[in-house]
This record gives sequence, structure tokens and C-alpha cells, in this order.
Amino acid sequence: CAGKGKVQELKHLDVRIEPGVKAGDAMRFEEACSESVEYERAGDVVIILEDAGSAVGWVRKGADLHLEIVIGLVDSLVGCVHTLDEHPKVREGEEPVRVRVPAGVVTGDVLVVEGYGMPVKGGGFGVMHLTVRVMADDGERAALRLEANRGELLEIFGRPGLVVDGALDVRVA
Repeated sequence: CAGKGKVQELKHLDVRIEPGVKAGDAMRFEEACSESVEYERAGDVVIILEDAGSAVGWVRKGADLHLEIVIGLVDSLVGCVHTLDEHPKVREGEEPVRVRVPAGVVTGDVLVVEGYGMPVKGGGFGVMHLTVRVMADDGERAALRLEANRGELLEIFGRPGLVVDGALDVRVA
């Protein structure tokens, strides 16, 4: 100690993060802090957990996960399978999470998948909420604008022709 009454020493703490812990939870290691002749016992090391962030777009609310997914117009009309490559359950080399999107979903619909949220203390998982946003891609938009397709679409959806006297013509920017 060279007469200083203390010796510098590097200590290693093994920290096990249990499933279901969340930001703000604290872990205490009693008497693991620096010892000093000034105190009766060594202090405690307290580690307060912070959220490390997540893959882009994911929002955690408690044990539930929320994400907005974007699908095409055709996928919204007929249904599809949407792949979630960045879901927390997907580790390197594992298969992505795939969800079946039902036909007829529209922007704002929320798909709920039980058991695919974050771990819950004591066991189980929260819920995954996927908010749908429908966007027509360039090919879908071009097909909708073709006059040849118009009659067929109107027939499929049971709508009369779109003729209104006095309505202004517009263009899409």
C-alpha cells in the first residue's frame, strides 16, 4: 500500500440480466465497492439498467412491442405473409419471424400477435402489435391509372362509373 492505507485492485462483477427486466430496474452488489479505512464496510455497487435501444421502428411499452409495417395495395387486398427480420427473437443465423396479414386490411389496422413481445418476469412473453400502413408501389399505381383496368375494377368492387358533372380534374404530383 506504500503507506497510503489502500491498494488499487480491479474487480470483476458477473451480471446476469434475467428475462423480463426493464429500464429503471436496479441490481445491487453488496459490499462490492471500494473499501476505505474511513468506513466500517465497503459500499454497495448499484447498477441501474437502461434501454439499449432497439432495431429501427420497434417501440417497447412494458412487455409489449409495437411496430408499423408497410404493405402494398395488392397485399392489403388479397393478404400476404410479412417478414420481420429485425424482431428481437431473431438472432444471427435464425429464421426471421413471419406473420400472416389477412386480406382486406387497411391503413391503421392493428395486427396482434400473442407471445411475440418481450419476456415477462416469471415467464411468458408480451404481445406484438403491428400497425398496418398500405402504400401502393409504382407498378400498382400505374395499373390503377390504366383506363383498360377501370371497368374491371369498378365491376369487382360493385361501384358505378365515376362521372360527376362539375368535378375538377386533378393530377397527382
